[in-house]
Amino acid sequence: MIDTSFCDEFYTVEKTVEVVVKLGGTNEFIRIEALCDRSGKYDTRSYILREIKVALAYSKLESGVIMTNIWCDYDLPMTDRDTAEGVIDQALAFLSERVAT
Repeated sequence: MIDTSFCDEFYTVEKTVEVVVKLGGTNEFIRIEALCDRSGKYDTRSYILREIKVALAYSKLESGVIMTNIWCDYDLPMTDRDTAEGVIDQALAFLSERVAT
């Protein structure tokens, strides 16, 4: 058993899915993680992939700037089910309501 007594919060990521959906006319990459807390309750955390410019302090590149992708928080309604698959399904249902058809 893992000692987590020193942690204020502790979650196990039990399952992760990534989907590509059309939001606002653009294909977007969305990642949804199914989290289990110490009590066995499941919830999700979601992210959207964004491209950003990063200025490098010491760079041999002429511009000193590179483009890179990062996962940013993506707000979906709260989920609450008894299994990882259940919360993923619930999050996907919420996401489907935002998808352009």
